[in-house]
Amino acid sequence: MKKFLLRGLQFSLVPLGLCIGLLFLPYDRKAACLTIKDDCYNRSMWIFEKLFHHPTEADLVFFGTSRTTAAINDTLIEQRLNEKKQNKTRVINLGYCRFGQNLQYVFLKELLKHHTPEKVVLEIRQDPDQPAHMHFPYFADGADLISTHAFFHHNYFGDMATGLYYRLRNLNSTTIDSGYAPLSCGYQGIPFPLPFDTTDIDYQVKNKEPDENMWYFLKGVELLKKHQVKIVFLFIPRFGRYQTHPNYIDWYKNYGEVLIPPDSLCKTPCFWANIDHVNTDGATYLSEWLAAQLKGE
Repeated sequence: MKKFLLRGLQFSLVPLGLCIGLLFLPYDRKAACLTIKDDCYNRSMWIFEKLFHHPTEADLVFFGTSRTTAAINDTLIEQRLNEKKQNKTRVINLGYCRFGQNLQYVFLKELLKHHTPEKVVLEIRQDPDQPAHMHFPYFADGADLISTHAFFHHNYFGDMATGLYYRLRNLNSTTIDSGYAPLSCGYQGIPFPLPFDTTDIDYQVKNKEPDENMWYFLKGVELLKKHQVKIVFLFIPRFGRYQTHPNYIDWYKNYGEVLIPPDSLCKTPCFWANIDHVNTDGATYLSEWLAAQLKGE
């Protein structure tokens, strides 16, 4: 019986080792990105272009969720920062839809492979978001997919299977043209308010350190500090019965400056598109304010 179990283990290690080896093959991320469904108006291709294909050389980079993509007008901020200035500051919005710390870590790591910006602005909300993003396996490399830390996330084997699938498919296929018009900038404004209900929002102020899994967040911060990049946190709240500051604000201050938007943004419904996003008027208001803060005015 012992010999049978040992032989079974030996046979199972062979395909397992093969699968792990395949995860480290180079593969076409563009092809994988083209297949992502419900992808925030082709946002994956913007990220692919700016991080993996033609890496950005921006001086000021914004990372976050769709709250960042809808709120941060990178073109406007760049214009304001460069008024009466000889050495131009290049600004880019690399926000991506949905929550998940592991994907932001992959993006930060890829950015710093090719370029070191002067400053990175990270979106924060009332509470830290979940560790795992549904699109993580489309961008992650083999080491990230099999990391022991990733093992404790709810979709570990699903992420590995997705990563393996696209590497196998890449062996006998070529990338097709996307058919999408490229984005001209990282900002994707929402031009009109949408009806929403704020009665079910219940905020509870917390003052202790976060108890969620912050491993990927801290790894990203460590990377930025290693490359001597200044870190700024931008609080983008939910609207309606909004909370004036993020939970664990003192904890964030250990790693960088925390910017809190003016109350007027959060108390003016005509600036909101929905409960989580500003509309284009709100984005203009916030971007003007943010440019002034970053200029030190």
